[in-house]
Amino acid sequence: MGHVKEEVMKTLLKTALAIFAVVMIASTAEAETGTFNANSIGCISEDALDEWGVASGNNDKRHAETLMGRVCFWVSGREYTVIERGFMSWKVKVRVYFEGDSAVVWTPSGHLK
Repeated sequence: MGHVKEEVMKTLLKTALAIFAVVMIASTAEAETGTFNANSIGCISEDALDEWGVASGNNDKRHAETLMGRVCFWVSGREYTVIERGFMSWKVKVRVYFEGDSAVVWTPSGHLK
C-alpha cells in the first residue's frame, strides 16, 4: 500500500511540474499585437460590448449610434495588444493605442487582424 501511495505522489508531482512549465512558457510568450480592421469598435466594458452586439444584431441602428461615443468608439486602423481572449467567445479584451495614450476596451474578435 505504501508503494502505491508513493507512486501516486510521484505522478502528482510530475503532473504539477509539467503544468507549471507550460504556464511559465505561456507567460513568457510574446504578446499578440496587430492593427484593427476597418469599421472596428471598442467598448469600455464587456457589458457595453454585449449591448452594442444586441443592438447591432437587431439592426437597431439608432441604439447602436447612441452607444457610440458614450461607451463604445471607433478603433479602426489603431494598434492593439490582446490582454484576454475568452474561451469560445466572440469578445476580446485589448489595449488600444492612440495619440500617445492607451485604453483597455472590449471588441469583437472578428475586428482583429
